[in-house]
Amino acid sequence: MQNPAPNTGDVVEIYTPPALQVIRDEHPGAIDNEFELQGINFLGTQEAAPCYWMNGAIAEGAEEAMKGRGGLRAKILTNGRLKKSPEG
Repeated sequence: MQNPAPNTGDVVEIYTPPALQVIRDEHPGAIDNEFELQGINFLGTQEAAPCYWMNGAIAEGAEEAMKGRGGLRAKILTNGRLKKSPEG
């Protein structure tokens, strides 16, 4: 069974490196601010800090190494479809 697609008003976690790099480069200070990614508007709500499970999934020390480089929790303000890359 597939997970349902997020809807406007849902809070999602953005972890994918390309998306995070765009946010960091083009929208520094995204927390508590609106930003746009591939035509979809978001409101940054908080850092998605790395979790302890990363130590088991990646390697011991991964959680500590990722501090300050985690994802971003963001509220979806408009609907749309994110692509894996600009090419599709």
